[in-house]
Amino acid sequence: MPNLNPKFEYQKLNVSMTRTRTYLCNHKGEISVFRKAVIRTRRREAGMALIAVLWVLVLLTAIVAEFAYSMRTEVNITRNFREAAQAHYIAHSGVIRAVVAIVKNADKAKNEKKADDVTPDTAWRVNAAIAPQRFGSGQFSVHIDNAAGLINLNTANDALLRLMVNTLDISDTEKAVIVDSILDWRDSDDLHRLHGAENNYYLSLPSPYACKNSAFDVVEELLLVRGIRSELFYKKLRSIVTVTPDSKIRQAAKRRTPHLITQAVAGQININAAPRQLLEALPQITAEQIQNLMDYRIDRDLISMEEIRYLIGEQTFSVISPYLTLDLSPYYTIRAEGRVSGSSVRQIIRAVVKIDPKLPDRYQVVSWHGRYF
Repeated sequence: MPNLNPKFEYQKLNVSMTRTRTYLCNHKGEISVFRKAVIRTRRREAGMALIAVLWVLVLLTAIVAEFAYSMRTEVNITRNFREAAQAHYIAHSGVIRAVVAIVKNADKAKNEKKADDVTPDTAWRVNAAIAPQRFGSGQFSVHIDNAAGLINLNTANDALLRLMVNTLDISDTEKAVIVDSILDWRDSDDLHRLHGAENNYYLSLPSPYACKNSAFDVVEELLLVRGIRSELFYKKLRSIVTVTPDSKIRQAAKRRTPHLITQAVAGQININAAPRQLLEALPQITAEQIQNLMDYRIDRDLISMEEIRYLIGEQTFSVISPYLTLDLSPYYTIRAEGRVSGSSVRQIIRAVVKIDPKLPDRYQVVSWHGRYF
């Protein structure tokens, strides 16, 4: 018969329940640790995936930004190229428009009998403010100079060269060196003047070169002449000197037959085309007299010596009149600037043209230089 002792059965049941509770507690703990490990692993993998996604997004953002920048740059380059081309042809049109006006005014001056048929274009005058002109999608501004208003390095005589150096803030000895050295540079012999220089000077320099003993080809050649420093040339002389093709021929002809070159070519400047800096170099002229001349030239050209005499007075006129002329050179310098509306791009063309009715087109382009800004 089974043992039905209640106390024994209770103790047996209590031990069984204790074992079950212990097992369950141990089993429950094992499940908690496993679950935590799984959760940590999944979180770590999710974090790594998020970081990878973020790096991919950063990389895609950089690629898109670089692409957008490249496209924007190409668009800007294309737009600038288009606007530069437009500005160039607008400036080109300004040069041609100026040439037409110069030819028209030359016809007026040379054909007095046809004055009614040829009306001068007073808006297109030498060394005067010319109002900007609308053209196409923009506008052009033009300034016209004439070689007669500048000092020609190949034909200027001693007096005109001394007038040129009077614009420089240097000693009298330095001025004499420059004048004599220019004359020595362009003459054909190897005998130097009192303050001049020939081969014996130039060949003794640290970087030696020979004296040209011939006509100037370009005004920048003046930098090779003794006494000319770069600051003197670019700040003072560059704007008041010139060299024209025919002046080289005249200078060569002068050596063979001196009577072929006139005093007007050698020692005079055109009062209408001369810049203020050159007018200031004239002897005994005052700032007030120069301003009178400049104010008068705003609306019209001086057409007679009597007008000059009236504006500056008899005493000053008698001193400076040998330096002055009303004749113009056939060589004109035209500076045209073209702009496109709404753009900062501008194109500048600087052209030297010769006006001659005997030419097939009545003008000839001597030089043409373009600059892009």
